[in-house]
Amino acid sequence: MFSTPTVAGDVLLIGSCAGTFYAFDKRTSKVRWSYNIHQDGNQTSFHGNPLITDQLVLIGTDKSCASGSIGHVYAFDRATGAVRWKYRTAGTPTDIARIGSSTYAASFVDELIALNLADGNLRWKFATGTPNPDCALPSAPIVVGDRVFYAGLWGLRRTGCFGFPPVTATSKASYQCQLLRRVAFWWTPLLSSFFWRTVIAKAGI
Repeated sequence: MFSTPTVAGDVLLIGSCAGTFYAFDKRTSKVRWSYNIHQDGNQTSFHGNPLITDQLVLIGTDKSCASGSIGHVYAFDRATGAVRWKYRTAGTPTDIARIGSSTYAASFVDELIALNLADGNLRWKFATGTPNPDCALPSAPIVVGDRVFYAGLWGLRRTGCFGFPPVTATSKASYQCQLLRRVAFWWTPLLSSFFWRTVIAKAGI
């Protein structure tokens, strides 16, 4: 198990390494609902933690960088486990972030995607173009105020990051994150999300 078990109300949510996502009644331990992701293609794992909304549970799936593997971002109905929508990716091992009606996730090909929370439609995507021959886990997107920041594989190797407003990816947002790079210059390339969050907060962006 890689994904952290999460409690949402009276339900315990767990993504197993065997490819099934479970919702247990936390009082009785009985399964309320489950979903086997193998039925949707060559994927097995839940590496990131779920995003919980009033009605949905969002989680990313992957099978590392195995040949022919895929992943999805799933939106399950919290009460029934029905798949409200799913968006296919190259494997999404990160947490899901949210700003209003937009959700954000990253993939093994170092691509950040923005999806509409209601229906899973793609709003925009951004690829750093960084190769990933070692199948490194990409960093999770981080929300600060009304912007989402993504270090990606490029950022972890060069002590930088990218910043975007919630609706579109603009050069202005990237410029603001270039200013952030100067603040973060003295940190090592192996920054964790915690340190990125700290640096962003101190930058006042």
